[in-house]
Amino acid sequence: MIRSILIFGWVMTSLGTIGLLAQPVDSAAVLNQEEYFDWVIEHHPYALQAGLVRDEAAAVLRKARGGFDPKLEGAWDQKYFEGKSYYHLAHGGFKIPTWYGLEVKGEYGWSDGVFLNPEQSLPAIGQASFGISANLLQGLFIDKRRADLQKAKIFQQASEAERRELMNDLLMTAGESYWAWTLVYNELLLYRQAFQFSQQRFEGIRESFIQGDKAAVDTLESWIQVQNWENQLVDASLKYQKASLDLSNFLWLEQGIPLEVTDRIKPPLLANLSVFEPSLESLAVSQGNLNNTQPALQAYRFKLASLEVDRKLKIDKLKPVLRFDYYLLGNGLDFGPYENGNGGGLSQLFGQNYKLGATFSFPLFLRKERGDVELANLKITENRLQLQQKELEWNNKLESYFLSLQNIADQIRRLEQMVVGYRSLLAAENEKFNIGESSIFLLNSREQKLLDAQLKLAKMRSRWQKSQLGMDWAQGILSN
Repeated sequence: MIRSILIFGWVMTSLGTIGLLAQPVDSAAVLNQEEYFDWVIEHHPYALQAGLVRDEAAAVLRKARGGFDPKLEGAWDQKYFEGKSYYHLAHGGFKIPTWYGLEVKGEYGWSDGVFLNPEQSLPAIGQASFGISANLLQGLFIDKRRADLQKAKIFQQASEAERRELMNDLLMTAGESYWAWTLVYNELLLYRQAFQFSQQRFEGIRESFIQGDKAAVDTLESWIQVQNWENQLVDASLKYQKASLDLSNFLWLEQGIPLEVTDRIKPPLLANLSVFEPSLESLAVSQGNLNNTQPALQAYRFKLASLEVDRKLKIDKLKPVLRFDYYLLGNGLDFGPYENGNGGGLSQLFGQNYKLGATFSFPLFLRKERGDVELANLKITENRLQLQQKELEWNNKLESYFLSLQNIADQIRRLEQMVVGYRSLLAAENEKFNIGESSIFLLNSREQKLLDAQLKLAKMRSRWQKSQLGMDWAQGILSN
């Protein structure tokens, strides 16, 4: 319903038939915080921008997985000089990277020529080769490809935490505007009520003056009070207009078209919203779950996990490089074993017609590698210290909002009692005025005291809702 009203209000505003009114009609639909947040989450540009973070993480993960994609490769080389074909070399094949530092390779090659290097001589029909290339020390358990993939998966989780953090902050700002809008609306209703009552009183006193029952000074004083309430009502109306414009900053259509708050919607009455004093048990539960719910803390933990992957990669560089290569060689595509021109048994398959090799390297002092490991350890230590500080800060923020909720709930109880008391005093003063035992001055004073207490009560109720909003923001659960 609210969605339809917002869209209809936007259309009518565009046509110039509905403006931003200071006094919403009584039939206007109530826009509660949940519906308002749903609209912000679905359509606000910052919310859509937060969704791009998730898309970016998916692209990074796809790129990292590309390091394990099979590859086709080939080359062709020929030299022809003074009527002679010096050599003609060609080969094509594939390479399949696997998880544990192992690559599976297959190739088919051709060669001929007058000055062909004997090492490059192949059977007349060409030669197929199939084998593996494996890291036996460095790169056995982790290498750059595997590290990039692990970090991409961590980044995907971190991006979700970042998205939730952006949404959490957006809804906190949007919520503050919402409760400011709600407060000025409730203040507007109180000033309107005071103005209407003073206007009715003025009419009654003026009629009594005409009949000779009241003095002219009473008529003047009641008229001044009407003017006073009218001025404050105009000021409250202006504040409501400004608050409505501020709230409109968070309302958008799907096509990126901004909406405006019109007189077809209104905020709730603060007196109808529940207020309670949270328990210490609820605070303990919230603080215990903070590391799992607050996305800002989760982001530090994901960063720490990514740094740990970097550290493992750096430590792996301390190992020597030992790479082993083994390829079966075929006569054309025939890999069957041959002995003296006749077929041999399967036991000779891996011992005949093969190519074998190994590569070894190891820096003697390892200064570069040890330096990289030390830097990685320092980054991890720095991140852990930052995480400890952030954990303390968020715990303190949560406790601060909790104490605020307790304090404000206590003030609300006292203010409610004060409002009841001031209302009783005003009723009694009004009775005394009707029988001639009081003055319009005292009546106006009682009315002013009641309104001041009602305004303070409305402000405290709004502050309680803002503190509850802050409590949810500190836990990181607004976007939930």
